[in-house]
This record gives sequence, structure tokens and C-alpha cells, in this order.
Amino acid sequence: MRREDHILWKLTEAYDLLYRMRRKYKSGDLSWDEYAAIMEPRCIELMQMFLHAIETGTFLAWHENNIEHYTKDGLNPYGIPKDSYGYPFQSTSEYVIKRYNQFVETYRNAQTERDPEKRTKELVIGMDSFVGWMHGSFELSQKVMREYPITGDPATDYDIALHTMYLVTYKDNADAAIDYLREKMPEVW
Repeated sequence: MRREDHILWKLTEAYDLLYRMRRKYKSGDLSWDEYAAIMEPRCIELMQMFLHAIETGTFLAWHENNIEHYTKDGLNPYGIPKDSYGYPFQSTSEYVIKRYNQFVETYRNAQTERDPEKRTKELVIGMDSFVGWMHGSFELSQKVMREYPITGDPATDYDIALHTMYLVTYKDNADAAIDYLREKMPEVW
């Protein structure tokens, strides 16, 4: 895989572009139509990649099953207490399904939105909200990185993803994230 095709690279480039285009738009050097024409395809591509990662395999089915099969005495169908490591609370699965449904709804609503300004804003917000969810959820980050591996080691890939998302979202420093990914990702693998 080429580095430029990886989800983390695309995410970093999208944030880099977002930060630069916002500055240009706010200073009056860029019209809204130009901003939208640049940002919309990037956000759509990333959101499709995120959806693909979540919908691949049994991730969603496992959480739906977890919600359905908890018993009133606090045990899952296998007799494991709710707080056992490796088997999430029922509320965790409910949160995963709820957030997934919100993400899909945001994506679909943005796709059908007639107002171009609102559509672009919704796509950017949707992309950013998914990155925030992925950054805050070990389980989701692991799932996405299993679908788009870098080294093949889940722990290492998770650390790379976490640090990349930290740089682009909390530090607002896409340049540092690009440098970091250049260091961590081979050109072609």
C-alpha cells in the first residue's frame, strides 16, 4: 500500500487542508464555493473509509448481540460479569451502536442536503466527530487500524493512530502529524 492511500495519511492531509482553507476563507482569499469544492470530496472519502472499517467483519453485530443478550443479573450469555476485561458493559455497546447510527445519519443527511454551505459544514463536522470518537475509543481505533494496518502489530498501529489524531485534532498541527507519519510509515508496504 502506498502511504498516501492509508486512512491516517488521508485524515492528516484532510486536516491540513481544512486548516489552510479555513484561514484563506476567513481572510477573504477563498470563496465558499471554492472551499466546499476542495473539502467536500475529502470528507466524503474519509467518511466512506470510516464506514467501511466499522461495517467490515462482526464489530457491529457483536455489539448488537451484546445489547440483546445481557441478563438482568448482570451477566452476559457466557456467564461473564459485566466488568470483566474484554467484554464491555452493555452501556458500552449501546453507545457504540448509538454513535454509529449518528455518524451514518450525519453522513446521509449531508449527502442529501440542498444548501451547499450547510452540506459542507455537516460533512466537516461529521468527519471531525468520527475522528473524535475514534480518538476517544480504544475499541474503535483498534477496529479501524485492523482494517487499515501499518505494521501489522495492533498495539503499535493503535499508538501511531492515537498520536496522529492527537497532533491533528488537539494540537491543530497537521504538519507535525505528516512528519510523524513519514517517520512511522514506509513509502510502500
